[in-house]
Amino acid sequence: MTTRTRFVLAALAAAIPLLVIATARPQPATHTVQRGESLPQIATRYGVTTQALLAANSLPDV
Repeated sequence: MTTRTRFVLAALAAAIPLLVIATARPQPATHTVQRGESLPQIATRYGVTTQALLAANSLPDV
């Protein structure tokens, strides 16, 4: 194996984890609030805090 081939293989091996990380970002979820739902219930459903839900939707903290 030539030095150039080894270099190319090493570069590809190093780049693969970066590609996986770049594509693993979750897409933001949308949710239509139904009558009777509360922010804490919705936050729990999506695995976030109520504060994060308030901030993501530009809602005042009441």
